[in-house]
Order: sequence, then C-alpha cells, then structure tokens
Amino acid sequence: IAQEDTWWELKRKNKGGVELSRQAFKWEMSFLLTAAFACAITCFACASYIMAASTTSLGATLKYNSDGIAFAAIVEPLLDLVSPLVGIESQSGSWTLGFFGRWRRERDFF
Repeated sequence: IAQEDTWWELKRKNKGGVELSRQAFKWEMSFLLTAAFACAITCFACASYIMAASTTSLGATLKYNSDGIAFAAIVEPLLDLVSPLVGIESQSGSWTLGFFGRWRRERDFF
C-alpha cells in the first residue's frame, strides 16, 4: 500500500495524481484501522475464553503458558545456527550449514 502511495506521488504529471495519492492514503489508513480492529477483537475474544475456562487470573494463565516466547527468543536462533541452507539463484547447487556458512558463501557475491 505504501508503494502505491509513493507511485502516485511520483505521477504528479497526471492531473489526478494528487487525488489518486490521497485515495491511496485513505486506503492505507482504512486497511490499518481494520487490521487493528480485527486484532483487538481477536485479543478480546481470546481473553474472554481464557477467563471463562480457567480458575486462575488471566495474567497468571498467560505467565504460566509463555514458554513459546522462550522458544522463539532462545531456541529458534540456536537452530538457525546449525540448520542447512540450500543455495538458490546465483548460488544454486551449493549448500551451507547455519547462518555463518551462508554469510561466508554470500560475502563474496556482494
């Protein structure tokens, strides 16, 4: 959406370019507000379900079940260090092991 807005700003030669840029901005804001509203409704529905199904408070339930955050923050980067990566495009036919192997392979190309 932001790319469309920028594209219309660059098309000012066209008499309707400014108006089309405004329409793109309105579309961007409408999408943002709709997504934020949908997110808020989803969070409210989940919180209501957790409070109805649990005997503990919402905060305690979320605290006891937040091990997924630890997985995402600690274990996943460790797995990225050792996971194999198969080369694509200019590096097809080669593979590396982990982030540093990929960095070593790509640093000569850039």
